[in-house]
Amino acid sequence: MRYISGGYPALAAGVLLPSGTLVELISFGICDEDPATDIQVRFWECPLLPLTAACTPTILLSSAGLDGCDYVAAVGGVPFVIDNATKTYVIEFNSFSGDATQRLDHVRLNTRLQVSPAPAVATFSDVPVGAFAFQHIEALAASGITAECGGGNFCPDSPLTRAQMAVFLAKALGLHWAP
Repeated sequence: MRYISGGYPALAAGVLLPSGTLVELISFGICDEDPATDIQVRFWECPLLPLTAACTPTILLSSAGLDGCDYVAAVGGVPFVIDNATKTYVIEFNSFSGDATQRLDHVRLNTRLQVSPAPAVATFSDVPVGAFAFQHIEALAASGITAECGGGNFCPDSPLTRAQMAVFLAKALGLHWAP
């Protein structure tokens, strides 16, 4: 997180999630031991850097009325899908008392990866648009996890060896060996 000076104390942190991630819930563990003041947490959606347009606060959470520590969860703006091609995301924490009576304990994002939308044209001649598992096969091919078996075909009904499965899983999970 980065401390922003001037005005009220604030912290800001970028949110790095893969494109296509579905954000289902955002919650914050916050402490506000001075019910006369308020903490605000914003989840911003911004254009890609450099900032050429204003950021939009998609979620605004407040500790209004909180006396102690508790979870505050987003009720508006969720769910939404991360789009790193055109946007960047930032979480901002504002402490309006400016002292230790207000603090951010943690941020929690409940997310789920999604299969990308299927293309309009099939990559493999033996897996046409509309075929069972078409969208999933296309997503695996587009991400480099699988490729053709020869002649522009995917061979969806061919047996799979344990070695081939090891390659698929290692690529899909981003596994690598490091000494």
